[in-house]
Order: sequence, then structure tokens, then C-alpha cells
Amino acid sequence: MIIATAGHIDHGKTSLVKALTAIDTDRLPEEKKRGISIEPGFAHLNVNAQLSLDFVDVPGHEKFIHQMLCGSYACDHLLLIVAADDGVMPQTLEHLSIVSLLSAQGATLVVTKVDRVTPERVLEVQSASHALLENAGFREASCFAVSCLTGEGIPALKAHLKALGEAFNPKIAQDAALPRFLIDRVFTLAGSGTVVTGTLMAGTLTPGDDMVLMPHHLSTKIRRLHRHHESTTKVVSGERCAVNLTQLQTSEIQRGDWLVSGRLARASSSMTLDLELLTLDPPLLKHGSSVHWHHGASDVLGKILWPQNTTLVAGRRTLVQLKLPAPCFAVHGDRFIIRDQSAQKTLGGGRVIDPMVVAKRRAPERKVVMEALAQDTPQAAMQALLSGLPFGVDLNWFESIFALRSDEVLALLPEDVWQPKANAKARLALKIHWLDHHALKMQEGLRSFHQQHPTWVGMNSATWLSQLKSPWSQEVLDALLGCWVQSDWLVVSGNKVRLQEHQVVEPALDAKMWQEVQAAMMKSKPLIPSVRELSVELNRSIHLLRDFLNRYAQRDDLIKVTPERFALPSLMRDFAKHALTLAASQPNACFSAAQFRDVSGVGRTLAIEILECLDRLRVTLRTGGDRRFLGFEKIPLLRSVS
Repeated sequence: MIIATAGHIDHGKTSLVKALTAIDTDRLPEEKKRGISIEPGFAHLNVNAQLSLDFVDVPGHEKFIHQMLCGSYACDHLLLIVAADDGVMPQTLEHLSIVSLLSAQGATLVVTKVDRVTPERVLEVQSASHALLENAGFREASCFAVSCLTGEGIPALKAHLKALGEAFNPKIAQDAALPRFLIDRVFTLAGSGTVVTGTLMAGTLTPGDDMVLMPHHLSTKIRRLHRHHESTTKVVSGERCAVNLTQLQTSEIQRGDWLVSGRLARASSSMTLDLELLTLDPPLLKHGSSVHWHHGASDVLGKILWPQNTTLVAGRRTLVQLKLPAPCFAVHGDRFIIRDQSAQKTLGGGRVIDPMVVAKRRAPERKVVMEALAQDTPQAAMQALLSGLPFGVDLNWFESIFALRSDEVLALLPEDVWQPKANAKARLALKIHWLDHHALKMQEGLRSFHQQHPTWVGMNSATWLSQLKSPWSQEVLDALLGCWVQSDWLVVSGNKVRLQEHQVVEPALDAKMWQEVQAAMMKSKPLIPSVRELSVELNRSIHLLRDFLNRYAQRDDLIKVTPERFALPSLMRDFAKHALTLAASQPNACFSAAQFRDVSGVGRTLAIEILECLDRLRVTLRTGGDRRFLGFEKIPLLRSVS
């Protein structure tokens, strides 16, 4: 359990930690000289062989609030320290406000310097301080009156804290979560190299683990782990430790960086926050205001934006957008504090609900995502997302923002959900309701196409699927086609789709025109006549002929070389054989367009059009100015031609 001090300067925070642990947390020469804490200090108290209490002693001076925020971010329990002679002071109030917005689960009030005042004054300070704790949400805080000079009350306080440690129940499962380590110090140690210290917010760490330094996306490996100045082979969630890293220099690491699992290696410069303001008097926060965003051990200047018609009310949670100058790492549920642009006043805090805002989402979907992620649990968020998002939930995205394992996310899914087959690029959960909705819409579109083109075999599948206007990858679309084919209403043939009920209407003149077209094309070999040339030769309407040729290309009786040229499969097979012969005759198995033109007996322009068609058919592959032969046995149109 991590215990952080809080309170006004010179109220005895460092002295109290030393009295409890026998460790002086002021390590810097400047701190010794001035007699004040400048940076967070760290100490520990062993409870038993398996359990210890980690203390974070934070600076009390108002100029070092950013250091206080760094030290208190990951605390589990608060020691609010108030000197009996001074009583509640400005930094007492600000520290308490900050910690109440962070992660502390409980608090203990410690009134120090009781040897300087009367018992009546001690009771007065205890009463006033306890009222503040209750207003901040710590209604069951225990109270202790101590003197670090005489030792009065120290044994009772120590016994109380040990009992809290033994009963402490971490909010995050120690072994299950993906590891996230918050860095608050970095230095070089002779003989070891780069060392960072901080708090393991989730998961476990062991020597040899591969990690990623975020938000810089730098890979590293854990060489050694130290806890309380002793080497260890395992660190669990909620513990502080020192980590010896490989592959990184100290100049590449900053306070506030994170060591995370590779599956969490993502960052964003746009986030959605669930913000609670402490006060609006005076109104320091406006739409577009610059604020100091304190998250983890970092302090970043960003801008706060909120939706139109939104009114900020002190003490009420509001969903707002945070725009940062550079990508930062965060996880859903992370706590934060915001201070004004001059870093003089704490404005409020809350939790991150969407650390990876997807800019391409439509406005209604953005609203659904914001409200869903503001739910209290991942399960509630998943249910709201599935119900409100027509195109489903990207499971990779959900896992990443919540820092969950794949099996944990799958356990959140209800039964009435469709998922594509197992594919890293197609990890989607779609409510069956939305799947049926899309199916009806696509059936109507395809039925309309059949009515307009009764002589056509079907519609181009890519064109048809584009009508969904979905954000899905090709892998998801392919899986969707397979699902609809299995539903017995869709037929897929090559790159064409049609309703199973659709029957092609054969025009009466098609058979005669097909004979004429075949004869004209055979006569022109090896040239490929254009639609206009065929129209003149056959004395047919160019529009009627173009429609005919496209329909027969759909039926695979013709190959569409260009929008204005169609060839018989037998002729394209001849061209493919020329490509095979040329490739076999070259030392590097590559041939040029000029060589193909010479052996095929066509002009340069037509030769290039034929080669580009062969490229699309995957018969040839262009590499620079040359081409390589791939084969035509995989192309049914060519394989079936004798």
C-alpha cells in the first residue's frame, strides 16, 4: 500500500515519516540546506515478511504543487497532516482537494506538534480538520494526535497504518492486468546503466520482460528489479520499485513517461475527460482555455474544449475534450488534475474516459462513445457501445483503452453479437440487431440495382459494399460477405454479388449480337478493337454495345482490358503465353513493355494497356520499368480457355 502525505509547509510531514520509518526522505543538498522538501521523498515500513508500507512524502510549499501532484498521484491512502499550532492553512486545503480527486481510497488525519499547544487546541484543530476530510469524501477518517519530538502518539499511528496495510485490497488485480509502470525518477547507476523508479500501476514485472517506453515508442527490456534497496525477481501492482533498463539512455526518458506492455503501445493528442471543477469563482476556465494537465508524474500544457450548449457547474461532472501539443499515454479511468495556465490555482480533476479519440467518427457516434465510456465499469461501457454504434466495437481499440486482455474483453460480450472469424485485423463485435439492419439496407440496394439492370449478372461487390459507408477493414467486409452468403439471400460470384432470387433477363438480340462481336474480335486478332470501332463495324448503337460488352464481361465471357476495350479470354491467354515465353528467355526473368510489344504484334499503347490488365489479373507483376510473370493457372478465365 502506498501512503502519501499532504499538508501545509512546515507542518511536520517529513519529520512524521522519519518517526514512522526511521528514513529521512529529504535527500537533496538544497533540501537539507533550506529545511524544506522540494521533490517527493520515499520511505518504507515493513509490516511482515510479505507486506510493507510505502510512504511518499510530498513538498508542502505552494511553489512545488507540481511535485506534490507527482508524488501523490498513485497513492492508496492519505495522511493529512495539520500542525496543532497553525491549524488548517491554504496548502492544507489545496492538497486535500487534489488528493480527493485522485486515487486515494481512504485517509487518516494526523495533528502534529501537539507538544506546543493545549489539549483544547488539539481538539479544536482535530474537529476543523475532520470536517474538511468529511466534505472531501473521507467520512471514516481516523484521527491521531502526535509529537515527533516526544514520540507521543507515534506507536498508535504506526499500529493503525500497519492494520490498514494488512486489510488493504488493491483496486487492480495484481497478476491479471497488462503492466503499466509510471516513472517519477531517472538516473544512471555506475555498473548498471539506466535506472528508473516509480509505481507499478497494474500487472507484474519480472527481469527479462520486454517493455515499451511511452509516449516515445522506444523498446527496452528489464535487466534487474530492486525494491527497498534489495534485488527482487517480481514486482506486483501497487508496489514502488527501481527498474534497471537496457537499450535506453537517461536522455531518452523523462519523468512522467510510462513503461508498458507492447499491446498498450499507443498514444494520442486528443482525449475525452470526465471533469469535475472545484470552483467557478472566479471563472478561470473558458472554452479553449490553456490548462496544466497533470497526469501520472507529467505536467503538460493543453487546451480544454467542451460541446456546444454545455454549462460548467462546480462539483458536477462534465464531459470535455483535451487537446495536447503532442501524443501522450493514458488508460481509461486514469485520474488527472488540471490547474490554470499560470499554474497558480487548482481548477479541478477527474478521470480519463477516452484516451484515444477517433477523429473520423461521425458526430452522433462520438456522442455515443463519450457517454458509453463514462459508465462506471467496462461491462456497462461495452453494452452501451454495442447498442449505440451501428458499426460495432473494435475490440483491439476497446482492449487498448481499458488495458484489458483479450479474454477479459470477450467475457464482456453478450450472446447476441456477431464477430468475424479470428483475425487480428478483423476483431469486431457487432450487435445482431445492427447486422440485420445492415442486411436489410443492402438487400434493398441490391434489389434496386437488379430492377434497373435486369440483364446484368450482378453488382460489383466493392461498389455495393461501399454503400454501407462503414469504417470496416477489408477483412471485416470479407467476413460479412461470407456471413450473408450463409444466410441464403446473397450469391457471390467472383467480384459480383446478386440476390439469390435474381434471375438474369436475356435480351432477345443478345445471341445474335454475341455472334457478331465474336466474329469481329476474331477478325481483328491480335488487335483489340475499341467499343467505338466495333460500333462502326457492326453498325450498332455505341451505348447499346457498351452495355452489352459490360454485361458479358460480368458473365466472364469477355475480359475488360480498359473501359473501352474488351477481349476474348482466348486472346488474353495468348498474351499471357507471350509474357511467359519472354520471362523464360531473360536471365533475370523480367521483360520490358517494348519486348512484349514486339512479340505480341500490337502497338505500344495497346501493349501497355494489355500488360496493365495482366497486372490486375495477377498474371504479371510490375517491378520498376519491367515485369515478372506470375502465372495464369490461378485465373479461371484463362485456365478454362483451351
